[in-house]
Amino acid sequence: MKKAILVSVLISIAFSSFSQTLPSNVNTKKYYLDKSRHQRTISWIMLGGGVALTAIGIGAAQAGTADYALGGSAKSGNAGAVLAVIGVASALGSIPLFISAAHNKHKAAALAFNMQKVTMLHTAYNNTIYQPALALKVSLR
Repeated sequence: MKKAILVSVLISIAFSSFSQTLPSNVNTKKYYLDKSRHQRTISWIMLGGGVALTAIGIGAAQAGTADYALGGSAKSGNAGAVLAVIGVASALGSIPLFISAAHNKHKAAALAFNMQKVTMLHTAYNNTIYQPALALKVSLR
């Protein structure tokens, strides 16, 4: 009786863990292309905003220096310097996003469907058919 219970438990474990499941987070070519496009858009916005903030900050710092020389407050010159530093940081922060967008674009190019040639052996002749296959090119740099 113990052997029968043990065998039935082992068989039920084997049936429940018999096959592999497909991962639910499989990324497609469209996913990588969309991600690349979004990253590139964000990086252009960061670059443009950084350049604009830097120009505004330099202009405000110059105007603050002139106002300070004429008897104005020194805080406007500090605000201009802060804006310029934030603008430079934003412009420099866009560089990793450009690089990441390029990597995602290359991943999308490497992940593609192609038609794979398969030879079917029959008794009298060889028949070549084509079937769709998912190809992933891995570059070893």
